Amino acid sequence: MQFNEIEELNRILSSVSGINRPHEIYVDNLHTPFIQLEDSYILAPTSVHGVEFSAAKEFLLQVEQLVPELIAGCYVLPEAKPKKNSNHLFLVKPLTTSEADEEKKFIFVVSFILSYLGGSPAEMIIKGPAQGKTTSVRTRRIYYLARILPLESIETKNGQLIDFSTRKYKETEFMVDVDTVPAFNKIQHTYSELFDDVDYSKQISLIHSILNMDKEIWKPGKVFEPIDVELHTISSRFLDSSQERILNQFQTFRHLIDLLLSPESMTIDSVKQEPLHNWLRSFGAERDVTPSGNMLWKILNRK
Repeated sequence: MQFNEIEELNRILSSVSGINRPHEIYVDNLHTPFIQLEDSYILAPTSVHGVEFSAAKEFLLQVEQLVPELIAGCYVLPEAKPKKNSNHLFLVKPLTTSEADEEKKFIFVVSFILSYLGGSPAEMIIKGPAQGKTTSVRTRRIYYLARILPLESIETKNGQLIDFSTRKYKETEFMVDVDTVPAFNKIQHTYSELFDDVDYSKQISLIHSILNMDKEIWKPGKVFEPIDVELHTISSRFLDSSQERILNQFQTFRHLIDLLLSPESMTIDSVKQEPLHNWLRSFGAERDVTPSGNMLWKILNRK
């Protein structure tokens, strides 16, 4: 998208206000969360190579009426981050609370998938795929992912936030010996340059162990990772649709994220973990099946 198009989208976001429409939150069999609305909306077609301005604008004009609490005050990123998620529309908002000091900032990131996932009965299809365009459907689902990332710096242009970099989580933790022949002092990054992807499973398992996150504390289990790793940092991920609630939840355990990113992380066992565990225990999941036979899970929040 062009810079003037980003400015127009940001003007829409700057005036968003109001209360979310009634909805529930689910996670599908691909571990992707979505908001299930009582009302339907039209998901416009866009390029299969990335989100186009016209589709982004139409989407935001509808979503500001459906879940304004999730997107108010955000900025549109000109490019997906990471680039492999080219069909995602990324919105970001630096967190500037009294608790977020200058040395340890964070950024709220919510991304929306603008190509429809799942089966599309004939009555849902507004316009079929054609000439490099995705299908346009009438749907009650908004596929999204909301998370908070540790922030290193932001890049702006004419008052618009156009990029950001994250505080890194122990660079050595992202290196393993991937050679078939053992060699001393030989380490390589476990990533694919072609797909801009990284295998973070080792790091996620380590973080869960340090934070004492087990299946008794986090009932949804592998359905959804609440503490994940992306963009070389720790991602706190939320099954919620309100920025205010997300920030309030995060503030109770953000001290643990700061410690994991600092040299003192080895002393984390002596730090209060109850706020994190209380937040995790507030969630449950109820398994269901879609009309086409795919699994999905309804998220139960014991507030």
